[in-house]
Amino acid sequence: MNEWPQNRNDMPHSAQANGHGVSASAYPDGAQRTRPQADNPQGHPSRQAYRAPQVSPQAENRGHHGNGSNPGPDMDFLTGQRDVSAFLKANAHSGMVRRMRIVLPAVAVAMIVIIGGAWMLSGSSETDPFLVEAQVENGRMVMQNPELKGQDDQNRPYYVTARQAVQDATQPDLIQLSEISADVPMDDTTNAKIIAGNGLYNSKAKTLKLGGEVNVTTADGMSMTLQDADVDIDAGTLATQSPVSLTSIQARISANRLQVEDNGKRIILEDRVRMTIYPDKIKQDGSLKTATAN
Repeated sequence: MNEWPQNRNDMPHSAQANGHGVSASAYPDGAQRTRPQADNPQGHPSRQAYRAPQVSPQAENRGHHGNGSNPGPDMDFLTGQRDVSAFLKANAHSGMVRRMRIVLPAVAVAMIVIIGGAWMLSGSSETDPFLVEAQVENGRMVMQNPELKGQDDQNRPYYVTARQAVQDATQPDLIQLSEISADVPMDDTTNAKIIAGNGLYNSKAKTLKLGGEVNVTTADGMSMTLQDADVDIDAGTLATQSPVSLTSIQARISANRLQVEDNGKRIILEDRVRMTIYPDKIKQDGSLKTATAN
């Protein structure tokens, strides 16, 4: 049996063209030559016909975990595991929800109990803490720069101020507040600063309307901005039909409407809800990264 030609130019034209083996009739001497399967003496792999495997666009987009390329955004198709970005997103979302469950109810309860509840705890509108030593102007009781200090039901201190508090004698159930500022406890270790442009408290209905933009910031780096909010203390709800945004170290979430129900056990964000994750601030176990000294 003759050797396969070492020089490609020694091969018949038909053999060079198809690359799939050569028939005996392709050679002038009629000899049959077969293609070796092993490498040739020069150390080069023997030439063989090769057709690249067909890869679907979906599989190509997912990437290959084992060859150094990045896995796809949802699942690694070889391992069946979520990739890092999806994992971090899920943990950041969970962390944000946990903080919202603390911040939102605290805002609702704090503003009602601290501003409105102080009225009820006093036992009488005549001794309301905000309106003590108020001046009467045009049939209204007005107090400039009122301050209120106290403790919540867990004996944690709070502090509330306003530029002005006004009560109309014809509507004694209503108290108008302007430029409200409150420092309230969120839990045993974290306080929140609440600032609102104005508020209207209804002591009979036990509701509070906040407006003029409401800003909440916490000592651990979370902030919330609402254009307005309606709080109902008996129903345990806080609602706004205006845009709201919450930002933490891990993520930012925004929506056009917000509803807090059952004292914070149910939180609903609606209409153009968007979330941005900051993965460099999150460890893979979902906890926050912390700076370490060198």
